[in-house]
Amino acid sequence: MPELEDLEDYDCVVCWSNYPFDNPTEMGNTLAEYVDGGGKVVLAPFCWNSGWSIGGAIVTDGYSPFTGSSGDHYSNASWELDDPDEPDHPFLDDVDSLSCGFRDYVTLASWGNLVTHYIGDNEEAVAYNDNHTVAGLNGYPGQLGSSYQWTGDYPQAMRNVIVWLCTSTDIQPASLGTLKAMFK
Repeated sequence: MPELEDLEDYDCVVCWSNYPFDNPTEMGNTLAEYVDGGGKVVLAPFCWNSGWSIGGAIVTDGYSPFTGSSGDHYSNASWELDDPDEPDHPFLDDVDSLSCGFRDYVTLASWGNLVTHYIGDNEEAVAYNDNHTVAGLNGYPGQLGSSYQWTGDYPQAMRNVIVWLCTSTDIQPASLGTLKAMFK
């Protein structure tokens, strides 16, 4: 599990899992400390899954825009892009289509701001907290090659979320520089 010192060199951390966290409470507390120190966090499945969810402070008041519910969707659905909850939000810039199969059942937190939801089942798709420090992207970023993989403009949507969190301004098409990555 990464320590706070491991994260401090990064402007934004994207957190998801395909296995239960070794210590969900400690991981969530570390992410909350990182946010409190000026970092930004994007949470993705399976952070809200009742069996694998992250714990600690990151899922308490003011952090994660979603709260967990009762497990996972394993059905493909598309983001509502024709009638989003926040039309013209930069999260949706240059996103023409996006669908995901691995998703968590989530509930929008009272401090969450829903950008769009999934067509059909109306599940929440992407949101951010009131402080603009944590976003939730409810679509699994991995698993290419399966019938539940994402399709469409997921990489663009993830980029938009990260850039917006880190700059809180409209997204420009120019490059932002080097991407550093750490996988644990």
